Amino acid sequence: MFIRALVSLVMVSLVTGQLTAGDTCFHERLQKSGVCMLPEQCLDALEDLMQAKRPQLCSYGINSPIVCCPIPKKDAIGDKSANKCADYAKLVYITYETPLLSISNRNLTRDECGIKSNPLMVRGNDAFVKELPHMVAIGYEDAVGRKVFECSGSLISDQFVLTAAHCLHTRQFGDAKYARFGDLDLKDTNDGAYPQEYRVEERIAHPDYKSPSRYHDLALLKLERAVLFNAYVRPICLNSRRVIESEKAIFSGWGIGYGNEKNRLRRFTTSLMSTEDCQKRYPDTRKLYRSGITDDWQFCATSRSDQTGLCNAHAGGPLQVHNEEQYCMYSLIGVTSLGNICGSANLPGVYTRVSHYLDWIEKTVWP
Repeated sequence: MFIRALVSLVMVSLVTGQLTAGDTCFHERLQKSGVCMLPEQCLDALEDLMQAKRPQLCSYGINSPIVCCPIPKKDAIGDKSANKCADYAKLVYITYETPLLSISNRNLTRDECGIKSNPLMVRGNDAFVKELPHMVAIGYEDAVGRKVFECSGSLISDQFVLTAAHCLHTRQFGDAKYARFGDLDLKDTNDGAYPQEYRVEERIAHPDYKSPSRYHDLALLKLERAVLFNAYVRPICLNSRRVIESEKAIFSGWGIGYGNEKNRLRRFTTSLMSTEDCQKRYPDTRKLYRSGITDDWQFCATSRSDQTGLCNAHAGGPLQVHNEEQYCMYSLIGVTSLGNICGSANLPGVYTRVSHYLDWIEKTVWP
């Protein structure tokens, strides 16, 4: 009734013929295509009415006028990811109150960036505190209920983790059940990190993934509740460009190396390589890649010859490059599908290309 009362105040308005609800129309003022509907169903019409403006009418209905409601512009693929990336970059700065006895009563801002050096000059060391706040360790349960971490992932929103589809379920440990954030060492609790851990509520494989093939090896984990963002836990940006301009990238994960190092979060510089060169190094890929390495969905990267410790790394982990547009942010370009073979720099890692699946990711995470 309130809406209809408002409509009566601005009833003298442009009428687009005698169109009925559901017909298409053209909004003259906004120069957009539209659909005829009741005023209470159209956000633009409600805003006009609240400001005593005249909505464009399609016709005068029996009980209510029918308005021409402009169709919102559809977001291009990647727009949502770019907007979220800009929001996440703001989390690098922490605002805090000054002490009561301080001369200034203003709030201060502190830079919490954990990247200590040029991201592409990394030589395979342990990760710094707050350097990779998007890293996720994916946990399972063994036969006696103990947690084991067999895969990695990347935090991309407050409730979703991006990982490899073959990590959703393992033959030995069953379904993925836990996601741990903000940790540096899966065994050491005195490493300066402040980990958070959440249960997995839903496991969503890409609809085109068919095991045992590794094509479309991508999945989302939905968490039981929203993650608490802080200096140690923050989402990564998603790469939307088909062409990756950088020749090098950063691979990170737990389990890179031998012995006691297997629980440490580490990162290495890798070199991107062409699909043709990658295919030559995999003489028999019929089981995992029946049609070979497919450039549209995948790409390859390899470590330097002196980095043969790049092995046994958790699948599902990120391959990332420095984001040139947002301060202290990485962009996720690939998800580890098949890691480097232990002790060999000859066989490269195979990564699922994130940009190819951006439409599916955005529709699932930010519907």
